[in-house]
Amino acid sequence: MPTPAVYTDFLNASLDNLTTKLGTISGLSVVNDVRNANPPCVLINPPTIDTFARGTFRMTYTLQVLGLGPGNLDGERNLLSNVAKILDAGIGVTSCRPTQIAIGAGTFIAYELIIPLESQ
Repeated sequence: MPTPAVYTDFLNASLDNLTTKLGTISGLSVVNDVRNANPPCVLINPPTIDTFARGTFRMTYTLQVLGLGPGNLDGERNLLSNVAKILDAGIGVTSCRPTQIAIGAGTFIAYELIIPLESQ
């Protein structure tokens, strides 16, 4: 099996830092590759990147917090519990929006959370 590439640039470091921070939240499964999404979990999507000044970047991450099943009350309560864990962690979420996410043959209830980060 080939050795996976190691990325050490500041953009990949930002992704690694966010993944690590989310991974410290008890009971939360965090993935940054949709192929590994297995609800309930948090999927970190690639960030949008804006530049402000030379060497200063704002990366806006969209997290998809995936719940169980098609959206019954049990699934909704589980989803809200996982969103609350992220909000309580103080990661800097600026908005949360309910949605549905199709993965494979299934559709799952979810919240999209927006997290802006700055880097130099």
